[in-house]
Amino acid sequence: MRLLLLMLLALGACQAKPPPATVPAALSPPLHALGTEPFWSVDLRDGRLTITRPDNPAVSGAATLTQAAANAATWEAKAADGRTVRLAVTAATCSDGMSDRTYPLSVALTIGTEALKCCASRG
Repeated sequence: MRLLLLMLLALGACQAKPPPATVPAALSPPLHALGTEPFWSVDLRDGRLTITRPDNPAVSGAATLTQAAANAATWEAKAADGRTVRLAVTAATCSDGMSDRTYPLSVALTIGTEALKCCASRG
């Protein structure tokens, strides 16, 4: 019986999820993203994700890096109301559609089941 238990534990250890890779410098915090229509912003700094929108209370939570690759990284946080917040950042030229400004990063943000897209830059 002990042998079976040890084998199951060893098998579980072999299948453990590896920690995420290091975030490339171009994607590392601090990050600031701006969304339009509706207007909103998200900041990733000092280990926290903070989302602000004009007609909603701010959403904030401790951010954890969950995935990292050469040109993309994803962070997740839990909002105070229990919703999962996911910020996926990709190194790709992005335009906000309202100005002539281009940004070096593209962002997909989900707050619970709500999905938003925008552009971002470091800083």
